[in-house]
Amino acid sequence: MTTLNQTVTPPSQESSVSRTGVMKAVLALLGIIGVLLALVHWGGTATPGPLFAIGVGVLIAILLGFGGLTWYLYLSPMPANQRVKAAAGAQAAKQLVIVLTLIAGMLFLVGLSWDENWHRQFGVGDVIDDFWWRPHLMMYGSIGLMALFAFGGILVVMRGRGSLRQRFRREPQLGILTLACGYMALTAPIDPIWHRIYGLDITAWSLPHLSLAIGMGIIMLSGAAVQLSLVKRDSWQFMGGLGWREIIAFLFLMMALMVQFQVFTLEWDGIDSLAGLGSSSPNGFWSRPEWIFPVVVIMCTILIGQVAIQTTRRIGTGTVVGVGALLLRQVVLNVFGSGEYGMSATAHILSVTPLIALDVVYALRYKQASQTSSLVLANLGAGIAMCVISIPLIPTLIIYPRLNADTLPAMIVGTLIFALGTGWLGAKIGVFLGSFQPDASQQSAPADERRTMLVGLGALFAAVAFIIYFIGTATPPVI
Repeated sequence: MTTLNQTVTPPSQESSVSRTGVMKAVLALLGIIGVLLALVHWGGTATPGPLFAIGVGVLIAILLGFGGLTWYLYLSPMPANQRVKAAAGAQAAKQLVIVLTLIAGMLFLVGLSWDENWHRQFGVGDVIDDFWWRPHLMMYGSIGLMALFAFGGILVVMRGRGSLRQRFRREPQLGILTLACGYMALTAPIDPIWHRIYGLDITAWSLPHLSLAIGMGIIMLSGAAVQLSLVKRDSWQFMGGLGWREIIAFLFLMMALMVQFQVFTLEWDGIDSLAGLGSSSPNGFWSRPEWIFPVVVIMCTILIGQVAIQTTRRIGTGTVVGVGALLLRQVVLNVFGSGEYGMSATAHILSVTPLIALDVVYALRYKQASQTSSLVLANLGAGIAMCVISIPLIPTLIIYPRLNADTLPAMIVGTLIFALGTGWLGAKIGVFLGSFQPDASQQSAPADERRTMLVGLGALFAAVAFIIYFIGTATPPVI
């Protein structure tokens, strides 16, 4: 019986990548690019044409460039005797970096929710040029902070001898976090350039927004992985004995799910009229297939859910992350006034049942949790739960998409197919990120842990004070 863990080779093993593994990676990459191009098509642009195709190509090339760099640093063959030991004090430095990155991520999430709120109040596209308003400043400032913390941390933990690949493979998760922060720092300024060349966005699925969602998702997931690399995880277990380090990882995973939903599903919230249905416009929201909404929900849900379960190796993680993200979304809605402006938690509500289904299957197959058959059954169970429970709930939460004989078959087929495919990808990522154990020789001293907690509490207090001041003194845009 094959196991999921056998299909992913941790970078620490430094072995040659098999031809089958390369083919799987290439197919997965082509699938990701295909989905990304479809999203860009349905996102639309104010100025379609050859120039737009060039811009899409440039951004995809940047994404592929970072993917190639990741392969070189982590997966390219390298003699095993070239490994180097971790630097002294690395564990304490990683913990501090992760606490500060979590707080910066909180700033980003608040800015993103604030941005959604203002767009719903004051409009989008030609109505208002939003780039320099305060929600965006908070978001881009938080990206800068994440990059600062990650690069500063890796300078500390990568001290000592060794080549670039040796150093990255010595601290793999922190290296991935740094690459993701570098990707975000490089691509974030592309947004205003994109607007200048192609005009203001006509939907939330513009390529810079999709790039932002991908980059922030990688940051959140790699942040959870760095945190979990400080926790010993010998085998699969349930939720008993949960420690504070794992709770920090759960917060990263919750924020990852929230960011994906906020970028990919928010346009279905707040629709109070079907006047745009059947529009002949080749671009924009109404040109998307009506069946695509539950497919997008299950893709975000099962990707994050499988990463969470496989990385933590705790059965119940999917449910905790789903319910926790829903509760955090409700806090956001209470702060920013959901009812008046059309903000909702629809996608979060629909995601809970599939995430519970993932955990139920793994609980029933506890002793075979690492087997590929368990992965397939869990993904299929989540897809079925989405079809049987969540999809029928859609009309009670939002008025579009409609459920009828024309839309329902495609919703069911698409949900099941993408549950299997996206769940497989999420599991692969989760196994990769969760394949590293803490170095017993680099355990943090109690004094270091106390120092980290004090710095973290101080940074959290400063962040909350900044949020209150920055939002409280903001002037609404002039329309």
